[in-house]
Parts: sequence; C-alpha cells; structure tokens
Amino acid sequence: MRTFEYAIIDELGIHARPAGMLVKEVKKFDSKITLSAKGKAVIGIEIDKGWNGKTAAVDGYTGTVYVEPDEECLARMNQRMEEDETKKRLMQELKGKETITRDGRKIHLYANIGNVADTMSALQNDAEGIGLFRSEFLYLESKDFPTEEEQFQAYKTVAESMAGKKVVIRTLDIGADKQVDYFNLEREENPAMGYRAIRICLDRPEIFRTQLRAILRASAFGNISIMFPMIISLAGISMAHGLASAESLEQILHLPERFWRWGWTNCQYRLPLSFR
Repeated sequence: MRTFEYAIIDELGIHARPAGMLVKEVKKFDSKITLSAKGKAVIGIEIDKGWNGKTAAVDGYTGTVYVEPDEECLARMNQRMEEDETKKRLMQELKGKETITRDGRKIHLYANIGNVADTMSALQNDAEGIGLFRSEFLYLESKDFPTEEEQFQAYKTVAESMAGKKVVIRTLDIGADKQVDYFNLEREENPAMGYRAIRICLDRPEIFRTQLRAILRASAFGNISIMFPMIISLAGISMAHGLASAESLEQILHLPERFWRWGWTNCQYRLPLSFR
C-alpha cells in the first residue's frame, strides 16, 4: 500500500478518491475515520475551506499535505512512490521463506487484523498467524451490540481461513479513542487510562460473556487464543479467567463431544505485555 498518493480534498476532508488518501481535520482522534480510510489517512491537520475541490499531494511519512503542488513537488513525490514500490517488490521476494534472525534464531511473524477481510491480506503476505485480532472493530462497524452469532461467524471464518495457524483474539477494547455511541460512555479527562477495555467488560459481564461464548464456539474450528487487554492486577485476570472458564464449562455441558473436545483444550488465555 502506498503511503501517499494524490487526493481530492473536499470542504470537510472526508471524501477521498478511490486511489487517494483521506485528509481529515479533527479535534479528537476517531478510529472509525481510519477504519473507513483503510489506513490511508492523514488525521488532525488544519484544513482551509478554500482547498475544496483542489488537487493535493499527501506525504504520509510526514503528515504533510501539498495543495496544488508544483512540478518539483510532484517529481519528489513520484520518486518516493517509486522507492516505496521498490521496497514492496523486495519484500515480496521474502514470501515463503523462514523468518530467521542474523544470529540464527527462528521467530514467528504474525499479522494484526481488524476484521475478517484483513485475513486475506495476512495470508497473501505470508503471515504465520494472527497475532492480534482487534475484535472491537466488530463493534465499531455495528449500530448495535453485535450478537453472539454475528461474532461467532467472524471468529470462525478467520480461524478456518488460517487453517490451524494461531489466531489471538483480543477481547473488545472500547473506550479512549474508540468510542461507540450505544455504549453510552461518559467523557473522561484521561480516557486512555480510564474506563475502557477489560474494565468495561468486567463491569458489564453480559457484553463480555456474549463475546466469550462466540470465541469459545469458534475455537472448535481453529487454533484460537484469547488476549485480555488493559490488565493491571491479578484480580482483573482472575475475574476475566473465571468468566471464561464458566462459559467453557457451560459449553461442555451442552455441546456435542466433537465441539467441547476442541473448545476446551484449544482456547488459551494470554496476558498483555503490560502485565507480564
């Protein structure tokens, strides 16, 4: 994916041409903006209404927008785009090869995804697994709480697509920059460290248990692990683990053996780096 391309900027900066980038003026970052832009975005610059309908060159490396760029600027941008394409071609040559450090240590290179569609890109780029499935994007893309069945289908599709490769699903990390209206969260002075992620899940167990059931059901179809975000204490991991264990036991009692055999043994619990 090119880091910068030519774009048409409208008055609000929210409509980019299919081949371009999104340029958006915001007072507060909103992850749904970059979700709609599929990562090709420059966020937070000051936009002049006089730019409406004008051609611009966007440098994603520096976050710079050149409105009505001259020939010298265009030549510089084109050169950097060609350099980007060269780097991409070199990366393609590494596909299919083992990931080994210079001192001979083999490592696993996983991909991060935000939805089911991202799985195809992960496979095309030879990812050895999914290191982080940001499940909150299922909530960001929905007008209401996604049902257990909707979540199950998403997790199941990813697990089956990865064909036995590890898939780490992070339970929903709503809050801070990722706001969803139907959660009705109060505004905070420091939302990044406030009421978000596992704190919401433990405070609203009906939401958390719905997601856990969907993940546990999907674990029958692949190699799934669970990551709990924003864990800060043993009490937090104990409560989260307890809810997950309760849902696992519930499924053991009500599902056929072919499901619980996988659902129980294949679903693990993983602490984020901040807790290790």
